[in-house]
Amino acid sequence: MTVWTQLSRFQALRVSDCLRLSGTGPDGRFGDRRPTIPRMTTAFASDALSTAQRWAADRLSVAGTPVTGPGVPLGPRAWSAHLRLPTTAGSAFLKVTAPVFRHEPEVTRLLAERCPGAVPAVLAAEPGRGWLLTADYGPQPRPADRAELVAVFLAAAPVLARVQREAAPLAPALLRAGCPDHRLPVLPDRFAALVDACTSAAPPPGPDSPEPPSTGAEPPFSGAEPPSYGAEPISYGAEPISYGAEPPLTGAEVARLRGGRGQVARACAALAATGLPDTVVHLDCWRGNLVVRDDAVLIADWAESAVGHPWLSLDVLLGDVRAVEPAAEAAVADAYGAPAGTAPLTRLPALVSRALLWRSATRSLTGAARAAYAGTVTAHLRALATALEETR
Repeated sequence: MTVWTQLSRFQALRVSDCLRLSGTGPDGRFGDRRPTIPRMTTAFASDALSTAQRWAADRLSVAGTPVTGPGVPLGPRAWSAHLRLPTTAGSAFLKVTAPVFRHEPEVTRLLAERCPGAVPAVLAAEPGRGWLLTADYGPQPRPADRAELVAVFLAAAPVLARVQREAAPLAPALLRAGCPDHRLPVLPDRFAALVDACTSAAPPPGPDSPEPPSTGAEPPFSGAEPPSYGAEPISYGAEPISYGAEPPLTGAEVARLRGGRGQVARACAALAATGLPDTVVHLDCWRGNLVVRDDAVLIADWAESAVGHPWLSLDVLLGDVRAVEPAAEAAVADAYGAPAGTAPLTRLPALVSRALLWRSATRSLTGAARAAYAGTVTAHLRALATALEETR
């Protein structure tokens, strides 16, 4: 029996069932937990948002659901801007993405066609401009306690696996749409190029390292104080990853990284031996992008997606599970359909994938926004150096 065919055992598992399985957590609300980071309006977003809003209004009017009032900003972010638009048929959600994530509209459209209900329903898209108009899926219900959050993970895991299974035939189309190529055969060379770029005095741009656009200084976020996302550092996989300032890599860490290509290649070969096809990889598959309501699960925000081994997404999800309730990790992996012991197998390839993503994302920023995320690539490289030392 393959990993994905095992999912039939879990497709009848409802959120209410998961709540009973997940045990009792501490009292009090237990919501999204991420480091507090500044949120800025990027120059591209402030310039494009008004034009995108007119486009969205036109698309909604043509569809027979015209806009009935002004759009409501949902909080600026470093790589996107968002509006909720009231219409005669409820609300619509407009997202304008930065060039580095311009593949998101087409990726979301392709996934929505294959997996309706599991991803946001696309009303219109302009991939060349990074504009995405979807049905409004509303705010994520906040779990009341740790048990309810574990229930969210248990409900979302098989849905993530189903989306990845259905998306496997779409891998060529996803790559054509601009989705980053994180397939296992290319990861070792991309790792070596990343290390060379990040440990040289003047790192050259690479395929995952676009030069930042010349957009001028980033104005600080001037609205209400954004909500805190909790305790630092957040754990992605086995290593804690932080935002902001990060000490430079030590000489020993640089040496480990520069000598690590062969080790990464062997880890990729071991993961490839599972025989699973390349598919969409959600590299930000954490609780804040999981919407569970009325026994239905929707996975949002496919900007930080790539094409690669499906367990690269599972590694992200299980990292968030460990940050909440380590004892639930095996149950969530089982709900996904993965055998026990996937974490050591995915550790190095998953860290390389996320380091490539962060290198691309941070180099697309300027000014205050770039400073806010300055330590992410170094932190991932440090985590990689540690993993190389521990797994050699």
